[in-house]
Amino acid sequence: MNQVIPPVARYMSICPYTLAKGATLVHAHLLMQVRHLPVLDAGKIAGVISERDLYVIEALRKVDPEQCGSRR
Repeated sequence: MNQVIPPVARYMSICPYTLAKGATLVHAHLLMQVRHLPVLDAGKIAGVISERDLYVIEALRKVDPEQCGSRR
């Protein structure tokens, strides 16, 4: 049986939201319309953060979502 595999582009966003390295958890939640966000450092991909990652980090003691990740 021949199965046609759709191209990856069919499931990708043309202009995805991205998150700057050092952004706060609150900012990440505001952008989290999808379950994953690319994280940029000086315009280059530094990693990916998931919605689950945010919840795990916020569950840690003494984590302030307004400050976590910021470079203040």
